[in-house]
Amino acid sequence: LQRVTDIIGATIYPDKFGCLMRDREINHLIPHYSYRGIDESARQIRVPLNTGISGTVAATGKPWRVADVTQEPRFLNVNPRIRSERCVPISNSNGVKGVINTESGELDHFTDADMRLLSTIAGQIGSALERLRLHESEREQRQEAETLREVAEILGATTDSSTVLTLILDQLKRLVPFESASFHFVRGDKLVLRQVAGTLDPAIIGYELSIKDDKLAHPILKEKANVLHEDIANQPDW
Repeated sequence: LQRVTDIIGATIYPDKFGCLMRDREINHLIPHYSYRGIDESARQIRVPLNTGISGTVAATGKPWRVADVTQEPRFLNVNPRIRSERCVPISNSNGVKGVINTESGELDHFTDADMRLLSTIAGQIGSALERLRLHESEREQRQEAETLREVAEILGATTDSSTVLTLILDQLKRLVPFESASFHFVRGDKLVLRQVAGTLDPAIIGYELSIKDDKLAHPILKEKANVLHEDIANQPDW
């Protein structure tokens, strides 16, 4: 993104040019750090989808050329000098990833040829991002397979249970980065803490909790279900 911005911004669109990328957690567009021609305050702007020209392009996936921004009520007037704007979506098979945006202090500055050029560049960026995503996914799959292989070797070569649990937690962190993790084993009507990692104090190893009281564990123990809590603070039994 920075290389594209540097090359295209320096040679063709020197006023204001750059990419705003979609943050799916907050569903806003955020200026990429390489965005040219904006000050620090503008870099902190978060553009909601369907807001302004860039937010509308990101929401609809359709390019937009505005000859006179003063006549467009959806224009976000961050810089009073700007008179015309052109924005195209950066898309791939996973949807709109962001937009390329360029602005000018001249009225009706951009042409159909400009739109075609930017759309071509945006398409190439979208394809590149897709390739990077696939490459990262393949890397993660290789890492997962390698970790599972190493865990299998650990289980086959080690007889000390504490060593096995510690090594498994070490391997787990390579795949699922965590702040803390632990092993609990059933002993009668109790869950016994057997091994910890991360921020948990090893001094609590051996702590026992009544299975009856640990309601969050019930679907795991009684139904053999995998459980995911997105916000544990909202679980009254935590």
